[in-house]
Amino acid sequence: MKKLSLSNILLILMLVFLVAILYIDIFKFKKIIFKKHIIEVMYYYGGYGTELLETAAKQFEEINKDVKINIWVSPRISDKIRLKLLAGEPPDIIYPGGLDLDQLIRDGYFSDLQPLLSAPSYGKDKGKWEDSFYKGIFEKYRVSDKTYGLPVYFDTFVFWYNKNIFKKYNILPPKTWKEFDEACSKLKSNGTVPIALQGRYIGYLGGVFLGLLVRMESTEFLESALRLDEGAWDTPSVIKVAGLIQYFFKKGYFQEGCLGMSHTEAQMEFLQGRAAMVFCGTWFPGEMKNVIPEGFEYSTFAIPSVKSDRDIKGDSTAMGVGAQYFFLCNNSKEPKLAGEFIKFMCSPGIMSSFVKNNEALTSMPEANKITPKSLKGVVNVLDNAKFYSHTAKGNPYPGWDGIFNSYLTELVTRPMGSNVYKITPEEFAKELEKKAENLRKFKKSN
Repeated sequence: MKKLSLSNILLILMLVFLVAILYIDIFKFKKIIFKKHIIEVMYYYGGYGTELLETAAKQFEEINKDVKINIWVSPRISDKIRLKLLAGEPPDIIYPGGLDLDQLIRDGYFSDLQPLLSAPSYGKDKGKWEDSFYKGIFEKYRVSDKTYGLPVYFDTFVFWYNKNIFKKYNILPPKTWKEFDEACSKLKSNGTVPIALQGRYIGYLGGVFLGLLVRMESTEFLESALRLDEGAWDTPSVIKVAGLIQYFFKKGYFQEGCLGMSHTEAQMEFLQGRAAMVFCGTWFPGEMKNVIPEGFEYSTFAIPSVKSDRDIKGDSTAMGVGAQYFFLCNNSKEPKLAGEFIKFMCSPGIMSSFVKNNEALTSMPEANKITPKSLKGVVNVLDNAKFYSHTAKGNPYPGWDGIFNSYLTELVTRPMGSNVYKITPEEFAKELEKKAENLRKFKKSN
């Protein structure tokens, strides 16, 4: 066998080396070509679950093979989001839960969504995406000509009632507060608890209070009160609404021990037939779907109107609404793809499927057209209602909710062994006005 010369050996080694280099380069090239674009989503796990997001993510990945959507889910996701933002490593999309979103907007953490909203909806070449949503729903997180929050889940507080109990006692869903009083009286006289209440979270009762206040006055009046405008709380309307709430407690219409019940405990009392009604948001079926008894029939009615009183000038069609907002973060890794994804997620097909499967509402009227029977009446009212929010735009006084809730608790609490409530409706109004004045002074001095 002929021996290879040194030059041939060197040539072979050089060829092997070149092939190896070429192989490595091709491998690297393939990795670059087929590299996945990662959209990072941090998501608060609450009453709406994750079906909408996960369904949209799966379908978006099927259409876009080079995209991977990583979803981080937790009921305490807000803490993790805060750390990511402070570390300068923002995710692309957040659904945050409990953060001071107004402050984060002021600090520049979120992207302006208006360019997306002014463009056509996903899959369309005409119109504005913004027009697909309920009117006015963007105002909460709109600053000048910039919009930061995308409303996805949509909710309003309503009374849920047991259809069989109402049918048994020949009770129709009340439209006025007088009819509501009569219905509760009839239920109580027949040994049925009228209303279960999530008293440990008194904000549920606060929703009734604010709804009645709008019906007594106007949405503009409520906005003035939530801004803590001077003289807005110590008024005849606030006193009258406080009196209506306290009267229902005095009559025993709320379940015994309700002030110690959590939201799920009170809602279980309703589902087990131990109370005829419960006041809750439209997320109720989704939150309780795993424990709703088979064959249990329920439906809804809005907060009854008090406009039958001659001195009332309020809007009986007004509905207190809220939305659960998604945000795009500034300086994220995939801002363009993230924008495309949330448009896809909020397309009619995806949203309608969520409504159908979860007995819930979205911020898009078209998707809500297939709402289940229990929410049909509410959707019909929403189509013609004037909306208002339970929180002031811009949240100028972040501590106000806690102050309001503490006095509302005193309004409906009696010391042990006493028949007298801790404060009267008149004291309730005066104390809130004092606290509002203190907050105004504090803000002015700082």
